[in-house]
Amino acid sequence: MSVNKVMLLGHLGKDPEKRQVGDTVVTAFSLATSEKWTDKRSGEIHEKTQWHNVEAWGRTGEIAAEYLFKGSEVFIEGTLDYQTWDKKDGGKGYKTIVKALSLQFVGSGGQRGEDSDDQGADSGQEPERPGRAAPTAAAKQSAPRAGKLPF
Repeated sequence: MSVNKVMLLGHLGKDPEKRQVGDTVVTAFSLATSEKWTDKRSGEIHEKTQWHNVEAWGRTGEIAAEYLFKGSEVFIEGTLDYQTWDKKDGGKGYKTIVKALSLQFVGSGGQRGEDSDDQGADSGQEPERPGRAAPTAAAKQSAPRAGKLPF
């Protein structure tokens, strides 16, 4: 038995890029995940951010292209895919891609068209998004928040 499963919670580094592959929509974006820790000896706080290449295919890709934008916070479940190719200089190129199978929107993540360094994240208001109704109070209460996920 084997398992290929990835779970990531992070913020988009830029707006998603949507393209067509045959009849299928593919949306690609970069996702930043960060961890913070305190050095026990010095008390100094450290932070490490890692960037992940994510692709969402089909209906998941359509949803990502429509609703995600730079700064959006999203929880992704998917699989890892490793790609290799021959470079022009004769070397090998490598890329790891997370293929998103499902997306969950988390937090407000800033507003479209603005730098989204957590602007409005604590305001209690959802950003305005064309074609998307504001979530109900029950939906807001049941939505997972960073730091309150069950793992």
